[in-house]
Amino acid sequence: MPAHFNDEDRERIRSLLLGAGRELLPVRGLAKTTIADLVGPAGIAPASFYAFFAAKEELYLELLFADAEDIKRRLLASLDDPGDARRAIGAFLRGVIAEQEGNPLLRRLVRHPEELQALARHLEKSSAATAHKRELSVVPLEDFVERAQSDGRLVAGEPQVLATVLRAVTALPLHADELGAEHFPQALDRIIDLVADGLAAGAEREPP
Repeated sequence: MPAHFNDEDRERIRSLLLGAGRELLPVRGLAKTTIADLVGPAGIAPASFYAFFAAKEELYLELLFADAEDIKRRLLASLDDPGDARRAIGAFLRGVIAEQEGNPLLRRLVRHPEELQALARHLEKSSAATAHKRELSVVPLEDFVERAQSDGRLVAGEPQVLATVLRAVTALPLHADELGAEHFPQALDRIIDLVADGLAAGAEREPP
């Protein structure tokens, strides 16, 4: 830690670094955003960046952690429908897709999966990031599945398996180009309906 960075300096500089990251990383990505770009608004030398973050990936993860609580609150609210599991599942899945599109940091990762992989690798090897790893899983889907099954609103099955089905749907946007980008939004909307219909016990099936 540079000696001239007192607590006030550190708080101010850290905030400026995070602000620069929030502005630049969604546009340029990890590879094209340089340390010099990030430290410019803070007025510090590039080498001083490492007094605050071990790597650009750590700064990116810190921004995601900062957003995670609000995202979790919104998505949990979408699952809080005591009477209609089909509607709750549809709202949750569409909510995840909306977060992926509406949050510039998440949108960047969905459209550039190689950057998501770089963050995942950093998350695995960084003890500081691993301490917050559970924050990025966002929603305890197994809890929802078990609760809805106990109320008779969801089909029988291993909760972990059904929760993985839901997570698999949320991962589909990572493969939009492979699957066919032109028709992907309509196809994804249909998939969400099919999954919600298939998992909700006694749900009225819509015609194909």
